[in-house]
Amino acid sequence: MSIFSNFFKFNKNIQIDDVIYWQNITYAILTTCNNYNIKIVGGCKKTTINTKVTQKLLIEWWSINNRQDLLNMIEKLKNGLHNNFFLENINEVNIPYYRTKEEFVLNEFKNFKQEAHPFLTMLYDVYNKNINYKNTPIIGWDLSRAVYLAHAGYVCGYVTYEEALDMGLEICKTLQNRFNSWEQMIFNYLDGYQFWSNELLSNPSSQAQQRLKVYNSLKNKKDSPYNLQWYLPLHKTW
Repeated sequence: MSIFSNFFKFNKNIQIDDVIYWQNITYAILTTCNNYNIKIVGGCKKTTINTKVTQKLLIEWWSINNRQDLLNMIEKLKNGLHNNFFLENINEVNIPYYRTKEEFVLNEFKNFKQEAHPFLTMLYDVYNKNINYKNTPIIGWDLSRAVYLAHAGYVCGYVTYEEALDMGLEICKTLQNRFNSWEQMIFNYLDGYQFWSNELLSNPSSQAQQRLKVYNSLKNKKDSPYNLQWYLPLHKTW
């Protein structure tokens, strides 16, 4: 039995509108890692206990204490909060100016301690893999997290159910325009996770690898959430 099987036991027999489900799927890896339910907005029902737990999580991980903090952070993510930090990092080590990885390694690695070299390699690889995205190489990470925060904001009581879904809808339309498939978006999300966490996919025991395993486990399920069509017409249904 898969080690992830217990993550999916709450998903059966729950009916959900496809457009709302599409929103939830954008942060399905996080929901699964938290042992929550992909078919529920925010991953868990809005109860007194869940509200308190989610409020605490947003304070600890995001410094979000109220409605305005939430809205401000969502706006920052929509504008590419971590994507912009990524661009600053690659420019600091001149990655866009090198023709080959060998040239980059030869000229830049000597300026850093050895323990920084895997991170530098990741920066180079992610930038060049996503070069066609131009100035938005890891925007999938930011936008996925923005949808999550909108939904978590509902569980916290900072926004209404309708507000959460309205915000999520607009962000999801942007995701749908930026990427061509769930897999493309998910791997861009994982690229962003590597940068944000310094947990690299090149390390088999990393949290990035754990998230990749969660994705593959979800993807390979018969009733995989990723079976929902990427180009589903996204419009208000609530």
